[in-house]
Amino acid sequence: DRLDRALPFVETVRAAEGLVAGAERVELLLRRVAWLEVVARTGEALQALTEAVALADAQGDDRLRARVRIAQGRHWMRLARADDAVRVLEEAIELARRGHARAEEGTATGTLANVRMRHGEPDGARAGFESHLALAREIGDRMGEARALGGLGNLFHGLGDLERALEYDRWALQIWRELGQRRFESIALGNLGTILLGLGRFDEAREHFEQHRALAKRTGDREGEARAIGNLAALAQDLGRLADALEAIGRHGAICREIGYPRGELVAHVNTGIARLALGQPDLAGASFGQALERARALRIPDVEGEALLGLAQVEVEEGRADGAEARLQEALSVLH
Repeated sequence: DRLDRALPFVETVRAAEGLVAGAERVELLLRRVAWLEVVARTGEALQALTEAVALADAQGDDRLRARVRIAQGRHWMRLARADDAVRVLEEAIELARRGHARAEEGTATGTLANVRMRHGEPDGARAGFESHLALAREIGDRMGEARALGGLGNLFHGLGDLERALEYDRWALQIWRELGQRRFESIALGNLGTILLGLGRFDEAREHFEQHRALAKRTGDREGEARAIGNLAALAQDLGRLADALEAIGRHGAICREIGYPRGELVAHVNTGIARLALGQPDLAGASFGQALERARALRIPDVEGEALLGLAQVEVEEGRADGAEARLQEALSVLH
């Protein structure tokens, strides 16, 4: 198992942290945070981040301070804490500019664009991704270029422009493969699979999802594995294999709960509701949509909130309550627009 083989390295990094100070210790802490995030040891990652912020601030190196805040922003984004993510990423952009750290400025800008995309701000997200892409190409930052292309692919996918999304994600996949970045290659494969699914190209979608799952497992990316299983569930649902879809959705939700990934867990609730509706079980569907709605509102995840409201509107239709359906639909439109 790749994670078991990685453990000696991680423990070596942890031991080395005690032998160095200042900027070197911050760098080692950031390496450990990256590994802890992949294997979903969220509490330990936050502890290491807190220490890294304090040490970086004490050093007074604006580039290093920006890098730590980028890691913080990704952490808060993953936990659906948008306000915290925006705050630290805006700090990162300011610090990077002050320290003439252009790669870090681009990375922070792209990460902030991701936050805005996830929380219903497509115009701000597009501007951020395009700014990141232009800067990455200007300075020859290939990883930054691939991240920005993937971000634009996700954005256009969400906006319904599937052909354009397909183009951006194929560019991103090509760069990740050229760089040998297997974990990011797996993410790009999953993104391409969801676009192909939306285009009705089911065999190609399945091939991409299976590759995504295999690479995610190989690299120890539990969140990626959960996403791949969720995508395979969506494929099964589109093909009318509802029992298979529900089983896969359950595995997707279980992994998301296990690793502390609330957004993924809420998406699983919404998808369970959709499957229950297709099975003619509006009462069970309503319970799933209701769970998703309550938590999405608490965590301020508007796209999931909107999807849950649309699901509840359909439940009202199935149960013959036209007024209730209209009210839910209006709520959903207000959230999604």
